[in-house]
Amino acid sequence: MKKFYLILLLLGPLVSTAQRRENFSNAYLGVMLHNSQAGISLVNSFGFIRYAGIGAGVDITSFCNSLMVPAYFDLRLKYPVGRFIPYALGQFGKPLYNKENALSYREETGSTIPIKLNGRHFFGTGLGFQYRADKVWLFASYIRREYHMRYEGKRALPHSFDTEFPAAANVFMVGFTF
Repeated sequence: MKKFYLILLLLGPLVSTAQRRENFSNAYLGVMLHNSQAGISLVNSFGFIRYAGIGAGVDITSFCNSLMVPAYFDLRLKYPVGRFIPYALGQFGKPLYNKENALSYREETGSTIPIKLNGRHFFGTGLGFQYRADKVWLFASYIRREYHMRYEGKRALPHSFDTEFPAAANVFMVGFTF
């Protein structure tokens, strides 16, 4: 908890600077395609200078037919050219994901142990752009995410069972920028 407050205090000046220069801060609200699963996304980006923004985001989507809510930090590096703003982005966060009975393991005694799947953390990088169409800002982006998942059982899993594994996802987003 102390680390959270320290980060909050360090980011305070960036947020206050971004509020004074409203034209550098953006909110991205859109729909997404997360490995062929539909979802929605909201990212708040506080622009502390013209070419960069840092913020937080949350998505609501699904993974392996279960609800997943990734919450993350977002960094965007922009290069404005008139009505067109291309950007590169990076994300790091935690996928709030818990799937009960993802697998089951049969012990030597014949009893079955249910195994659940949890999200540990993820990181992603991508490219995108904003475009001003009259009074409305639109955006589109592509992000490649690497999720790190973990299998957990009520009892210790066998040593031959790999409990952690990566899962990659392609994320396409389109929407409005405010």
